[in-house]
Amino acid sequence: TKALNQEQFREVPENHRNDKWNLYWKACGFTLADYRNVKTWQILNHFPKGNTITRKDSLARCLKRMRMVYGTIYNFFPVSFNLPIDYTKFLSYFSKIQSKKGKQVWICKPSDLSRGRGIFLFDNISDLLYDGPTVIQRYIDDP
Repeated sequence: TKALNQEQFREVPENHRNDKWNLYWKACGFTLADYRNVKTWQILNHFPKGNTITRKDSLARCLKRMRMVYGTIYNFFPVSFNLPIDYTKFLSYFSKIQSKKGKQVWICKPSDLSRGRGIFLFDNISDLLYDGPTVIQRYIDDP
């Protein structure tokens, strides 16, 4: 707020808003109507569908799609599974990799938490515990 005030911006209460504004800052996302009605000089602090890349499960899904379409240029991210949807695929892959390469370390990340909360490493399937949407990836120990 201090930086915006120094740049001659001023806060306008929600109920006094009209078309005479440059920046609309909200903690949550905007409605489709907000995006449609914005003027060329106006800026919203969220992108439409921004959660597509800010949630771990959505990002993994998008990257997998990009890999299917564009091939090896998208090999920069590790093998990923969205649980619970991909649970049987993960079990199959886990078993196959363990039998070929021995124990592998995996990382389990809750899709909707931030700042490292709920993240853990495992190398034994019996250590995999989750209670909501989760992304499982092969752990890269020295990226």
